[in-house]
Amino acid sequence: MQSNVERLDRTHVSIEVGLDPAEVEEGLGEAYTRVARKLKIPGFRPGKAPRSVLEAHYGKEVLYYEAVEILVPKAYHQALHEHDLEPIDRPEMSVVEPLTAGQTFVFKAKVEVLPEVKLGPYLGVKAEKPVPVLEDEAVERELEALRERYAELVLSDHQTLAKGDYAVVDFDGYLDGQAFQGGSAKGYTIEIGGEGYLPGFAEGMIGMQPEETREIPVKFPEGYQADNLAGREAQFTVKLHEIKTMERPALDDEFAKSLGSESMEALRDSIRSSLQTAAERRVEQVFTERVLQAVVKGAEVDIPEVLVTREIDRRFASMTKNLEYQGLTIDKYLANLGKTEDEVRAEMRAGAEDEVRQELVIEAIRKAEGITSSDEELVEKVTELAKIYRAKDPAKFQRDLEKGGRIEALRENLARDKTVHFLVEKAEALPERKKDKG
Repeated sequence: MQSNVERLDRTHVSIEVGLDPAEVEEGLGEAYTRVARKLKIPGFRPGKAPRSVLEAHYGKEVLYYEAVEILVPKAYHQALHEHDLEPIDRPEMSVVEPLTAGQTFVFKAKVEVLPEVKLGPYLGVKAEKPVPVLEDEAVERELEALRERYAELVLSDHQTLAKGDYAVVDFDGYLDGQAFQGGSAKGYTIEIGGEGYLPGFAEGMIGMQPEETREIPVKFPEGYQADNLAGREAQFTVKLHEIKTMERPALDDEFAKSLGSESMEALRDSIRSSLQTAAERRVEQVFTERVLQAVVKGAEVDIPEVLVTREIDRRFASMTKNLEYQGLTIDKYLANLGKTEDEVRAEMRAGAEDEVRQELVIEAIRKAEGITSSDEELVEKVTELAKIYRAKDPAKFQRDLEKGGRIEALRENLARDKTVHFLVEKAEALPERKKDKG
């Protein structure tokens, strides 16, 4: 096989591949084996008719299409490997010299490939690194959060319902005098003054006494998720059963012991240590981002539009999935924003371009430095993932990853992470300058 590459522009190339008669014959032989199993020839079982008989019965051309399907993909990928090209889109194929027995077969592939990256200085770049600061207030806020987490609702001695109380109620909702689906509940607990209720609904209960019934008018917001209720006025009949209050545990040794600490002092130390670790991790993340920004800033690279479009598609799909987890549709979300899908995608473009540019530069540095991931590192990562996903058999978990074609992606991600770590290790950390308060 012979191949040569013509660069059409910074991201497009034309690859011409020529297969000699011996290679063509090899492809025709493999094509015969495949085709013979499918075609019926009188007097022969499927796949048993000699090639000469098959060609005489159906014509030699019957093998040519199958041979092209066999030879072109194999030769195309071999040419990519020989010329160290990485395609980022599907190729446009064209035949230069048609496939014929005893002749040279030549085809061309026009394809967009990863652009050449002109790297700037990337070893020893300078970047500001913050100092992790942990204030005592952060520890106290975490303790208060623990109190909230372990708080319990208990019966209140309040005679009338007030803001901050919790009401246990039955309610029935009506639209134009008719009950509507999802508008009723029994034994439902509502925080008076809390968020997430219809405007005026919880507030309308203030002053109620146990076993009292009250009519509360409300209006559903215009952007309400149920279209049949959005913007409509409704009437709720509410009966109050109990008034409760939230009782929070005291911050004492007893509370600390219930959480597995020896004392409140030990619990504070544990929280402080965890917060300090988290603060240091955030500092490393900020420093890493700044190092990468400095490295990318010094490089020159043309960003292929196809990669930007894919990144925008990925971001939009991720946003759509996150909205679904929250019970929202993308159409409803866009309506609430007052924007079209195209407008939201356009807003994603700048971030997508930055992401693509950064990944291209990281990959170019990985190649320049010869950074790869070893089999041992891959096994270690697979074992780690198996634990995260609670896979009982790590070996089977790895086989499943291989079947899904995810092992190579995992290997590439490991090499990418090693490259980033390499850049951060080589970088020079500078003290972070104080920002002017004005």
